[in-house]
Amino acid sequence: MSTPLQNTPPSRPDLDIGLDSPVFIVGCPRSGTTLLYHMLVSSGHFVNYRAEVHAFSILGPKFGNLKTHRDRCLFLQHWLPSIYCEKTNLDRNQLRDAILNDCSSTADFLSSMMRLMSEQQGLNRWAECTPAHVFYLKQMHAAFPNARFIHMVRDGRDVALSLARQRWITPLPWDKKRSISVASLFWQHNVSVGNRDGAAIGDKYREVRFEDLVQQPRKTLNQLSDFVGEELDYKHITENPVGSVSKPNSSFGTKDDFSPIGRWHAGMSDEQLASVESLVGQTLIDRGYELSQQYEATTQASLMPAVYKAIWTAKHWTRTQTFIGRLSTLELIRIATTSENDQAATPN
Repeated sequence: MSTPLQNTPPSRPDLDIGLDSPVFIVGCPRSGTTLLYHMLVSSGHFVNYRAEVHAFSILGPKFGNLKTHRDRCLFLQHWLPSIYCEKTNLDRNQLRDAILNDCSSTADFLSSMMRLMSEQQGLNRWAECTPAHVFYLKQMHAAFPNARFIHMVRDGRDVALSLARQRWITPLPWDKKRSISVASLFWQHNVSVGNRDGAAIGDKYREVRFEDLVQQPRKTLNQLSDFVGEELDYKHITENPVGSVSKPNSSFGTKDDFSPIGRWHAGMSDEQLASVESLVGQTLIDRGYELSQQYEATTQASLMPAVYKAIWTAKHWTRTQTFIGRLSTLELIRIATTSENDQAATPN
C-alpha cells in the first residue's frame, strides 16, 4: 500500500491550490513525460500513482464517458480486474461504490480515484501523466478549469529514433523503410496539436523542453514551482527518488556514460537525417533545435506530412466521435496487461 513520502516539504501557502488543481503532463511518447511526473511525485506533494490513466484517450471514448449506469457497469467490468486498478492500492469495493454512485463523467471518475488515493496517502495534490492526452487538452481544461498543463517537448530526431526502435508507429506499406521519417512526422503532429490547443488554454499551459529538464534540472524545476504551486526542490527530489528519477526508462539501455540527449547524431544515417530534417525541420527550429545542416524540402517531403496527418486525424475522430470507437474494449485490457508499468512509454 502506498504511503506518504518521508520528509515531505510543506506546500506553498501563497497559492490557492488543492485537489481541484491537478497537474496534467502530456506530450509525444518518448519525450520525457515520465521523468517529470516522477519528479513531481518525488517532491512529496503529489499522489503516487505509477500508471497512466488514459481517462480521456481510452476510457471516455470506449465507455461512453460514463454518463449512464450501464456505461459505468461496463467500465467497471473491465477496469476493476486490470493493473490500472491494482496500482491504486485502493479497496475495490470502495472504488466500485464511488464510481457507480458519484461519477457521471470521465472527469468525475478521475477526480474520485485521485481523491481516494490522496486520502490514503495523506496528500492534497495529484498529477496525471498520459502522453496521449495531448490530443484532449481542450476537453480536459473544460473539465478541470483550475488544472495546470505541462507539455513536454523533446528533440524530434531523438523521439523519432526511439519510436522507430520500439516500432510503435506503423508506416504505410510503401514507407516501411522510412520508419524513422514517419515517426518524426508523428512527433510533429503531437507537438503541433499540443502547441495549438495549449495556446487556447493560456497561462495554465506550459511547454517544457526535455533537454532543459535533464541539463538544467534545478533551474527548470524552480520555474515550474511557481507554475504548479508547489516547491519542487531538486535536492529533496533526488534524495527521495521515485521510479525513473533514479532509474531511467530508456529503450537504449543504460550505461555509465548514459545520456538521453542527441542520440540522433550517432543513431541516424546521413540519408535518414536528411529525410527527417526535410520533413520536420521547421518544427524543430520553432521549438529551439538547430538543424545539422540546411536541407531543402522535397516534393515527397511536402506530401508525406499531409497524408499522415490526415490518417492520424481520421483515427482520432473515429475513436472519439463514432460508435466504431466504442466497439472494442480489448485495447484497455491489452495495454493494462502487457505493460507492468506503462509509464515506460516515455524515457528519461
